[in-house]
Parts: sequence; structure tokens; C-alpha cells
Amino acid sequence: MSGIMSGAISMGILAWIWSNFSTAIGVQAWAGFMGTTTYYGVGSALGERFVKGWLRGIFVNMVGVAWAIFCVEASNVLHIPNIVAIMTGVISFGIVAEAKWKHLMFVPGVYIGCSTTFGMMALGHSYLDTAAVLLMGSVVGLVSDAGGAWLEKITNKNKKVVENAEQQA
Repeated sequence: MSGIMSGAISMGILAWIWSNFSTAIGVQAWAGFMGTTTYYGVGSALGERFVKGWLRGIFVNMVGVAWAIFCVEASNVLHIPNIVAIMTGVISFGIVAEAKWKHLMFVPGVYIGCSTTFGMMALGHSYLDTAAVLLMGSVVGLVSDAGGAWLEKITNKNKKVVENAEQQA
């Protein structure tokens, strides 16, 4: 089986599990999928998969959460007209400028962490809730990727055994 198909099967199963689990524990499923998206984005954009990609994804998401915290808290303290728009410009500049550092070069992951924080806050959730659900979602991404790799390996191993048997016959 191809890597794409085995990965798709693994992700489909884990997405189903995540959707049921997140609903059961009262967590926003969509926010978890943002962590999954970051994991797969790091893999696609940077070629970092499994633990290395997972750690990078978590890091950039948490930096995004920190930018959102900075924006919200500064907006609460600074009583300036259009402060939210001003802070949006400030944090957007910061998110893109920090990409000069190797560990923060996956800009979409930082934006995902930041945007997910704003979305979660709009629904009444805390910063900690956001960080936790992004982390849970990133685990879904990691496990689905590993599951897809495992499924590809075992299906191709069985295929090779059959091909070898046919060649020997």
C-alpha cells in the first residue's frame, strides 16, 4: 500500500477517535485539529516527521499562543483607539520577523497557535485550554503519521512475501 493511502487510513481512524474523545471530554475538536494540521504542515514544509516534527510543531504553536496572550493582555492595558488592530499589526510583524530563527521558521504553525487562541477565547476558553488542546491534537498527528508508516510497512512487507513466492514458483 502506498504511503499516502496508509497515512489516509490511519488519519481517518484517528480523526474519528479524536472527534469522539474530544466531544466526550468537552474539548473543541476543531482546535485539536489545528495541532494536527501543524504537525503535518511541519512534515510537509520542513520534512520533519515523527518526534522531531512533533516537537517543532508544539513549539511553534506555543509561540503562537504566547503572541496571542501578548496581544490580548496589551490590549487590556493600553486604552488606545484601535488597539486591537494595532496589536494585530505588531504581532503579525513579530511572527514573520521571528522566522529568521531556525526553530521559528514554520510561520503557519505560529499563526495557527495564535489564531486558535483567539478562537478558543471567543468561546470562553483559557490560554491553558488552548495550549492543552493544541498539544492533544499534535499527538493525533504524530500517532496517525506513525500508524500510517507502520501500515505501509506491514502491507508492503506482505506484498513482497507474495511477490517473492510468485517469483520462486
